[in-house]
Amino acid sequence: MEKIGLACESSKVAKSFTTREEGIGEDLSYNLIAWRGTLVTAIAQLNYNLIEAEDRLVRVVEAIKAMRLGYCADAVTFVAEGYCAIDPSQVNLSVPLRHQFVSNKSVRECLTVTHVETDSVKVLAIPYTYEVGRKVRFDDPLMYPEGQATSEFVGSIQEMLTMEPDRQFTDDDFWRDSVAQEIAVWGFHVHHDMSELNREDE
Repeated sequence: MEKIGLACESSKVAKSFTTREEGIGEDLSYNLIAWRGTLVTAIAQLNYNLIEAEDRLVRVVEAIKAMRLGYCADAVTFVAEGYCAIDPSQVNLSVPLRHQFVSNKSVRECLTVTHVETDSVKVLAIPYTYEVGRKVRFDDPLMYPEGQATSEFVGSIQEMLTMEPDRQFTDDDFWRDSVAQEIAVWGFHVHHDMSELNREDE
């Protein structure tokens, strides 16, 4: 839960900054946080302004594969914009939430945080509303029930995390730069010098 908490707080800061700088309605890009044990090994952000929507999740899976093989990531936290139901009994489950957003007050915009390990998946939503002055107000997170987080996409991530990495070069700077370049091919900007962040975490 500490990993999820860090992802939530950093995402809220990023969303608030993006709104302040770019204006209301500007979505947060897809973000990936790669973990090895309790340490952050890399953070990657997708430049999806240049990427077709239907191609983005494929790129996410490929980036996670590179993080597993290159950085020995054993867990990944994926952050994206989405919609959530404050009261599930008040929504039509057969209609995508994005299509109900304008007409149904129970549907809210949110940041969706998906934390994936080989043996567990946790998903939560952080509902938010915009306020005057390019501000964002966040409500308490909503945790999805266990078992509702399974999907082909999540299964693909778990499969990537079971691959056996080459641990020999993991902490070599040239190797890590090379892995970052490989991930960048999929449209991500990668930051992998996590020494300062991890020191603060400790």
